[in-house]
Amino acid sequence: MKTFALVFFLSQYVLSTQAVIRVLTSQTFFRGIEDGRFDVIGDSRSAEDYNREHIANVTHLELLHLAGRPNQKATPEDLEGCEFCHIVLYSTDGNRAQEALQILEDAGFKNLYNGLGVVQWAAAGFPLVTRSENVVPPCTTSRRVSAQCEERHQANNPTAPAPVRAPIPTVRPPAPATAPVRPPSPSPPVVPVKKVVPKDPLKDALKIASATDISRGSLNRRRVRGD
Repeated sequence: MKTFALVFFLSQYVLSTQAVIRVLTSQTFFRGIEDGRFDVIGDSRSAEDYNREHIANVTHLELLHLAGRPNQKATPEDLEGCEFCHIVLYSTDGNRAQEALQILEDAGFKNLYNGLGVVQWAAAGFPLVTRSENVVPPCTTSRRVSAQCEERHQANNPTAPAPVRAPIPTVRPPAPATAPVRPPSPSPPVVPVKKVVPKDPLKDALKIASATDISRGSLNRRRVRGD
């Protein structure tokens, strides 16, 4: 039971950290545009197809599905700052849009939608234009908009880990070089010094005189006794 619970939790964690490309009907796509649900609305077709007819006020991401190939035009870097924003792409029939969205998913984009193509759009009765402004997505130029997308993504995906930002390296000055510390030299042994008392010649003379007097006194006593 515990193993099943752990597997279920991990599967939910993986799903929450991966993007899911949602396919929309043309009706849902149209209502989403009207309600302002998308931060980026992209046309991933060629310049020729885009100039012929397209949905009004979109961003032309020319041949995004060819990103990484020699003949690439648009790349995921063109949407830098929009990684957490809601992005919907369309093409002619939705197939190229799906390929382009897969490239964005591999690049780390999270909230992706396939709006199918102009074929389904026109069949549903929605208008196409031949000229309109090529919109620059605000999330590519405004850090505030980019941060709002990120906050909204975290609020809608509470189990998803917060993005890890690389810390700014701190440059510290090199430590000053120091001379190596040498161990102290052993102290020489202490030799006791014998105190030398200088001789007093007067004192020595008195000792000699005293000894001489004593010797003479002893000799005189012997003579008196007849020794």
